[in-house]
Amino acid sequence: MPEEIELSLEADNFFRTLPGIYYPQALVNRYPRIANVIADCRYDRIRLENYFDSLLHDRRPNRQGFPPEVYQDIQNLWDLLFVKGYWDNTL
Repeated sequence: MPEEIELSLEADNFFRTLPGIYYPQALVNRYPRIANVIADCRYDRIRLENYFDSLLHDRRPNRQGFPPEVYQDIQNLWDLLFVKGYWDNTL
């Protein structure tokens, strides 16, 4: 049986620096591995953009996708970091 992955302290600290409404609760609860990757690559804009692109636009066939609340968390993080400029102004 695979080892259960938990949210890293570094990822938790990063997400807690975001404005309160952007804390990705559903994402960290259901997919902590993905949340850890987002936190790990937060200082590398190209890597982070590519990772978000792969999450938001799954090109693999026969996939169910994320539950709506998780997808919304990912979309909200994208909007905060890149559309609203949080990445450019804070990281």
